[in-house]
Amino acid sequence: MEIFTPNSDIHTKNTRSKLNLSLPQTTLTECQKGVYFAGIKMFNHLHENIKKNSVIAQTNFKVNLKYFFY
Repeated sequence: MEIFTPNSDIHTKNTRSKLNLSLPQTTLTECQKGVYFAGIKMFNHLHENIKKNSVIAQTNFKVNLKYFFY
């Protein structure tokens, strides 16, 4: 069971936001301010190359993120 669901698993069409993670549907403000929700929002704002590499090989995510910020 995966914790995060990418948009490519939800939509069958090839969209430009296919690498983004799906935000959970919630109406509670406390849930929207939580770590899980904020982490997904931050990941969705990353550059496309970083997200693409993290989907392919999860070990390269940390290295690519450090390189991007330098």
